[in-house]
Amino acid sequence: MKAICTKVIPCTDTKPTRIKAYAEGGNSIMVSWSECDDEGRTQGQAHMYAARKLCDKMKWDGRLIGGGTEEGYCFVFDESPIRETYRTIYTQTLERRN
Repeated sequence: MKAICTKVIPCTDTKPTRIKAYAEGGNSIMVSWSECDDEGRTQGQAHMYAARKLCDKMKWDGRLIGGGTEEGYCFVFDESPIRETYRTIYTQTLERRN
């Protein structure tokens, strides 16, 4: 299962505030805060936007769900082999009980 984390990179003398979206294997992308915050997005939506930009770059597809962390946000894909395996095991366990 892939996880995409995001965090705010503060502005410097030469660069604006950015959001970094990163995943395992060193895959990452930096997106300017002004691009992420376009159209009045909330902070969570801005981080989701950056995570989606990384998905586009890596050609990953699927619905992301996520939440806040101490450092920023973390997102995972809604449908994954692990989740499907768990769902199958859980369903089979319930069927055995009945």
